[in-house]
Formats: sequence, C-alpha cells, structure tokens
Amino acid sequence: MSARIEDDLTEVLATVPENSDTDLLLVSPPTDLLETVLSEYSVSTEQTISVVASEQKLQTLISSFYLATQAAELIEQGSLDMKTSSTGSPNPLILTENKLTTLIYFEDEVGVLSTRDHQLSSQMLNKYTSLSKSSDRFTIRTPSRSVIRRSLVSHLDRQFQRALDDLIDDMSRIQVEIDAVELVLLLAARQGKTLYDISKWGESINLASRSTFSRKKAQLVEQGLIQGEPISLDSNPPKLRLSLSEEKLVHDSLSEFSIAVRRLGSV
Repeated sequence: MSARIEDDLTEVLATVPENSDTDLLLVSPPTDLLETVLSEYSVSTEQTISVVASEQKLQTLISSFYLATQAAELIEQGSLDMKTSSTGSPNPLILTENKLTTLIYFEDEVGVLSTRDHQLSSQMLNKYTSLSKSSDRFTIRTPSRSVIRRSLVSHLDRQFQRALDDLIDDMSRIQVEIDAVELVLLLAARQGKTLYDISKWGESINLASRSTFSRKKAQLVEQGLIQGEPISLDSNPPKLRLSLSEEKLVHDSLSEFSIAVRRLGSV
C-alpha cells in the first residue's frame, strides 16, 4: 500500500465517529482499508466493527502475522466481527446509522463520497446488516497478541515475550512478511531456547504444531541460519538447544537483529 493511500484511508477513518454507541459496517472493503482499520482505528469496548468481504480477501489480510494477531485481539474483545460473502457492494462501503461513505480508487489516490442522508444511510445499513447476519463467520486460527504475551511469560520468560513483541511490531512497520514460525525460531535461537520448549509453547496456543516447528527448523538449518545442539540424549528425540549460525547476531542489538530478519523476509 502506498504512503499516499495509507494517509488518505487514515483520514477517512478519522471522520467516522468513535462514540461507544456508533457501530461500523464495512462492506466489500479493499485489503488496504482493512489493514488501516486493524493498524490505526481505535475501537472502544462497546463499539463493534463488522466486516463483510470475500473469503479470499480476508485470507490475504491474515497472511500477515501482525494483522492476524490484531484481528484476533479485536475479535476476542468482541469489537470485530468478520463474515464472508460472495455478494456485496460493487464499491467499498463504510456504513454507520447516520453516514454512508464509499471509496473510489484512482491510481495513487482514494476518492471519498459521503452522505448524511439519514433515510438512505439507514436503508443501506439495514440491507447490508441483513447480509452480514446471513453470511458465514470467518475464523482466525492465529492467537491474539494478548494470548501470545500471557503464554510466553508463563511458558518461557518475559524477556522473550518483549523481544517477540518488538519484532512483530517492527515487521509490520516496514511491511516485510516472514513466516511466524520462522520468526519465533530465529528469536529462540538468538536466546538459546530449546526446540522442545518453543514448539511446545507454539502448539499450546495453536500457532503451529510441533511437527511444523521441527520442519521449519530443518529448513532454517539447511539455509545455514540456525543450528541445533543435542543437550539431552535420554529423551527421544534428543532435545536440541537452538543457536544462530552467525555469532555476531547473538550480540547485536534487537534492532540490528531485526534488520537481519527483514533481509530474510524480503528474499
């Protein structure tokens, strides 16, 4: 998403009331609008954002680990409801009880058409609210940020939790996508965690299965990024302590480590 469009969408959302009694319905929103909503929009505890979009569009949205955790967080709070539908509006709509806004894209800009005609807004809101109620709920399997934070503190330690939090935020700011399991494994290797402990944690919150962690670990080893040293021969398979192949990255600051991870994500 271009900086210009991102700024335009942020301005559009800034015009939408954020009162606790003003719910928001997004119909056929483009992915960049959904990204802006999840990244920028402040939702009160009594306000709900309802989304009706194609399943493909929502799947594209949550392919970003950061956005998936944000969406899961809002769903957990009861502030976000996501539905899938093959029908919708030919143009993206932002609906409240008293305002109807549609977006028109042209090259690197977003045009906005709005009306405060109460009757028209209410009719459109009722129409698409009915569509939302009859549509299938979209399920996000990625755990919320709160679940990730709490579980890391209890399963591993607060240092790892804070470092992962910072890395996820950093990846989102520069819009570099990297597989969530790979990101966790790289950080685990930096901090000398065992594959057993990190995969057990990941499976416990449904981030990924232990076999997925093991497969991703093997890929990172093959790429020469991490290595595993057996530390317990009594267990089957032996427990492996992870470490980074490049010793320098262990001692680099987290920001410098983040730059190295970004390079991996941009390959």
